[in-house]
Amino acid sequence: MHLRRGEIKPFLKSYYNTVASLADRETFTFWEHYFQVSPYKTHEEAWFLIGSRWMLSIQRGDTLDLLPGIPRNYLENGKEISLKRIATYFGPVSLEVKSMLLQSRVGATVECRTDRKPKAIELRLPHPQGSRATAVKGGKYDPQTERVRIEPFDGQAHVIVLCAPEK
Repeated sequence: MHLRRGEIKPFLKSYYNTVASLADRETFTFWEHYFQVSPYKTHEEAWFLIGSRWMLSIQRGDTLDLLPGIPRNYLENGKEISLKRIATYFGPVSLEVKSMLLQSRVGATVECRTDRKPKAIELRLPHPQGSRATAVKGGKYDPQTERVRIEPFDGQAHVIVLCAPEK
């Protein structure tokens, strides 16, 4: 629910607190309770995977929301995010993001070449220090949600977000 409401910090707090408190570091499985009563719980393991997936993509009607829950530090200068043919309702989707903050930009390419491609893509590209974009090429930027909306989406899109120079 946190991601659906745009509450990124509470989502990440819940996600990482669950991993830190329920993950068994010897078997890489999850306990059922914080009291470590029942190990190897498929339900908890599945919810960890679902949370990981939601961090990267969520479908909302005919819109695909990409990177809705990533931490800001995923886009520090020089970092890259690469998703290759991830399974979505719309078919396989690929995404490449490159953070070039020393050049005051973040670039992204999205591809979904299926008959069922989404009508719109929303791509969240949060600046690591919280700076807002100064200009965007390839979509419409919403400073409140730090998302670039690509509509209509024709199967491939290139986005460049220009931001204030790194200090």
